[in-house]
Amino acid sequence: MKNKNLIMAIAAALYSPSFYREVGQRWRARSFAYLLVLLAICWLFISFSKTLDFCTTVGRVGVLISQQMPTLHIKSGVITSKIKNPLKMRVNGHGTTYAVIDLNNKYKKFKTDRTQILVRDTYIKIKKSDHEVSTYYLPKTLNATFGPNTISNIMINHGKRIMTVTFFAVYFVGLIFSYIWYIVLSMIYGLIGMIFSGLNKARLEYGSLLGLALVAITPAVLLQTLFVVMGLTFMFQYLLYFVVAMIYLFCAVRANKAQE
Repeated sequence: MKNKNLIMAIAAALYSPSFYREVGQRWRARSFAYLLVLLAICWLFISFSKTLDFCTTVGRVGVLISQQMPTLHIKSGVITSKIKNPLKMRVNGHGTTYAVIDLNNKYKKFKTDRTQILVRDTYIKIKKSDHEVSTYYLPKTLNATFGPNTISNIMINHGKRIMTVTFFAVYFVGLIFSYIWYIVLSMIYGLIGMIFSGLNKARLEYGSLLGLALVAITPAVLLQTLFVVMGLTFMFQYLLYFVVAMIYLFCAVRANKAQE
């Protein structure tokens, strides 16, 4: 099947025994190309969904921060402000404190409470875990002013760029790692296919079974993509993908028995 027909092959992989006979008899490298095309299409939808989720979250956080963000002046790497120290920034204005701006070194509970960010006059501390805190010192050459409109201006001026970078980052990273993962998984499925081949008395070599496995996972991949885009998770979800893949692999092997 030519490369231009690989997209049509995705539909055939859902129902056509004759297609699986062709895969078992003729496909080798094409099975790998097929999987790449399948995942490339699926990751378009996943990346779009994840980008929307990310930008929506960033937008909400940006609004939350901008509503409580005071005006901070930075001159030669030193922060000054007219705020009453320490200033606690809370979730929704009254919930858990997520950041504290303390320019006079009065706040002493950063290590023990749930605050994630502490802003001092010359540095910023970020709590990565209960046992790990990173400190970032402001460069002495930094001169800037940050205020309530800073974050919203960044989103307005750079929103499209942020979405574009996020989309392609998610797309290519997800595509590469999922492609490697499904190849390794199909190699294991190919070994299981040898059992199916024995049960059906089909004389299929491991190379053919690997090609069948790469294609037979199509319904499971499409199902997983649908659930990811819809944000659905449930118990034994991955068991479902495995069972679907095994059903199709068994039928794919059985379809090749018809040529015996």
